[in-house]
Amino acid sequence: MKKTVRISRVFLPMIVLMAVAVGCKPTERNYQAAYDAALRKRQADSIAMSVDASGHKIIAYDAPRTVTVGDRSLRLITCFTKSLDDTSMSMPVKLYQVAVGKYRMPTNARAQARSLMDSGFPDATVVTDGRDLYYTVAGRFDSPEATAECVGRLVSSFPSSSFVGLDGAPLVIQSPR
Repeated sequence: MKKTVRISRVFLPMIVLMAVAVGCKPTERNYQAAYDAALRKRQADSIAMSVDASGHKIIAYDAPRTVTVGDRSLRLITCFTKSLDDTSMSMPVKLYQVAVGKYRMPTNARAQARSLMDSGFPDATVVTDGRDLYYTVAGRFDSPEATAECVGRLVSSFPSSSFVGLDGAPLVIQSPR
């Protein structure tokens, strides 16, 4: 009897522990449910950022606004940027920059800038906004009309998948001067 009690005290907790461990396997259904919940939260957050609150529009910090130049709509943000390349530091500062990619790694942004240069955009460069984001810039301009012309050329030359990190369209970065 004593041997049976000792054995049950040792093996019973081990059996219970194994049953719990085997029963807690993640499944595809659990992963899908977690993904769907995260997606619903992201959609709810994006809707919350664009509602009117007592007559005041809530604007997301990073969200581009849409401006119209001629017959073209441009997505525009205003922020300070600085160039990563020494050669473009000697160039005069322009009011508008047309970004075609947004990256976390400067090497990826530089690779896209080299590709743009090969595609007929000789002024392509990389800038950073100081928050570990690197933008590949196709060109810099002082007038909104020249900026809109560059955006039109980019949209007609490249598929929307080329604009990495920018929701499928070029982004105009305006200098706050």
